[in-house]
Amino acid sequence: MFRGKDNALQPNWLHLPVGYHGRSSTVCISGTPVTRPCGQLQKDRDDPNQGSTYGPCRLLDFELEMAFFVGGEENNNGSRLTIDDAKDRIFGFVLMNDWSARDIQKWEY
Repeated sequence: MFRGKDNALQPNWLHLPVGYHGRSSTVCISGTPVTRPCGQLQKDRDDPNQGSTYGPCRLLDFELEMAFFVGGEENNNGSRLTIDDAKDRIFGFVLMNDWSARDIQKWEY
């Protein structure tokens, strides 16, 4: 719809199903062993028409992120909270280690 008729489908659509594992999440405590994500990978880096293969991620990216625990009374759907409301809503902070399977994500898009 947005790519035009000459590039209407991504090459991965010819090799469905595409598993969107790049965005699945598990939160666990520090020290927990984590399994490297697996998914569909583009067979030939230069030719997406070669299709995909299934296997472990080879381009794993680590990012340190800050997460907030938020609570309080619900707000009406569509209404926004202000920065001033944050002090009454945030009750905890944690650092998160965000893993991204870049080669799996690349094939998905």
